[in-house]
Order: sequence, then structure tokens, then C-alpha cells
Amino acid sequence: AKTGSIPAKSRLRVKQRLSIVEWAMGIGIKPAGEHFGLDRKTVREWRDRHRAKGMHRQDRPVNQDVADSS
Repeated sequence: AKTGSIPAKSRLRVKQRLSIVEWAMGIGIKPAGEHFGLDRKTVREWRDRHRAKGMHRQDRPVNQDVADSS
């Protein structure tokens, strides 16, 4: 895979980011950032971009296993 000069942390795949965003929308930005080792500002930016593209999934149930782990 071509990596170029992009830092490893920035190379998260789209599906990984989507999972983090969905987790944050169900649990919260701060807990998601702490859980995944990301700055909460990064998680918030991703969530905001996700919402701006009209891709919110508010009707999706929160995974109870994840909710109980915080």
C-alpha cells in the first residue's frame, strides 16, 4: 500500500472512522476519544463532517456492550 508522507494515525480507513463516529454518536465524543486513543477534537471533526454529509444514523440502536463498558 502506498503510504506517502501521511502519518500512521491519519491513515485510518473510512470504515474505521465511521465506526468511531457511530460509537461517539451513541456514547459521546470524550469517551470515544479516550477509548480509541484520539483527541476529542478529532472525533468531533469527524462527527461533524459525517453529519454535514447527511449520513447520520440516529435510528441505529446503540450497542449495549459498548455502552456498558464506559
